[in-house]
Amino acid sequence: IYQSSIDELVNSPEGPVAKLLAELSDEVAALARQYVRVRRGNVWTSRSNAKPPGFTLASIHANMGYDESGQIYGGAAAAENPTIFLETPAIQMHDKYPFLSTALDDVQMVI
Repeated sequence: IYQSSIDELVNSPEGPVAKLLAELSDEVAALARQYVRVRRGNVWTSRSNAKPPGFTLASIHANMGYDESGQIYGGAAAAENPTIFLETPAIQMHDKYPFLSTALDDVQMVI
């Protein structure tokens, strides 16, 4: 077996690894959409620097690509700014609201 053949099998966008990563990425994104905290009520104004309710939920998507070394990866992503404050809250927030990390953990449990 040649290393180049293994690399092609593992990293081909049409290969079995890519198909599995795509399925798992979709599952992580779906779970993250279920777990994400959405503010209720009209707490947003045009003068606020906060994003409107549902912004983070709407930004969650499956994500696949290649890293700098050419290795395929998959997962889920969301808008950066709100995600940082929900996964690891700022000092003014007293609770964490993890959704991407929780979804990733839940998919790992299924595999």
